[in-house]
Amino acid sequence: ALLRQGERRTHPHPDLAMAETWEELEILAQAGYAPAYGVLRLAEAYPELEALAAYLERVWTPAEAVAGVVVSTVHKAKGREWDRVLLWDDFFPWWEEELVRSLDWGTDPAHLEEENLLYVAATRARKHLSLGKVAGLLEAAERMGVYRVAEESTRTYLLLSAEVLRGVVEDPRVPAEHRVRALKALGYLERGEETLRTGR
Repeated sequence: ALLRQGERRTHPHPDLAMAETWEELEILAQAGYAPAYGVLRLAEAYPELEALAAYLERVWTPAEAVAGVVVSTVHKAKGREWDRVLLWDDFFPWWEEELVRSLDWGTDPAHLEEENLLYVAATRARKHLSLGKVAGLLEAAERMGVYRVAEESTRTYLLLSAEVLRGVVEDPRVPAEHRVRALKALGYLERGEETLRTGR
């Protein structure tokens, strides 16, 4: 909030310490720096960041067992699991077509870390995973050749997604419209699986 108002921060977050102005933060976000992207998304959704911070402070509880919702960064979620997991929409959307053209994905260590973080986040769910905006990754699988990304963890995540989608398609309790959407996404993924098997 201070950065957006043009004021000097006394204790900046380590991930954002290199940005001294709001404009610099925007440049970092456009370059694919995920922490900056997440802050910009938050600022767009909640123009009154101070009010949001005050609300979160009011509803926060140190006792996770009595909390209705657990909000966590991916780093802090490593090694943990919950029955239901919702992936928030502040992951840097490196699978979107315009970003694929502008970024040299697969060579930058920061980008590889983003792939790994998405894999970690998606594997925290025991029973139900809601992809939210990340669902666009499944639809982009065939278009961008995502099966040839550098990180094995991302390929593993997508193949795991295919198994989940098969379960949705074959479950008669699932509404027909959801089964059709799952079948379409599964088509993208199965073509990618074949690419992996044949080594193309």
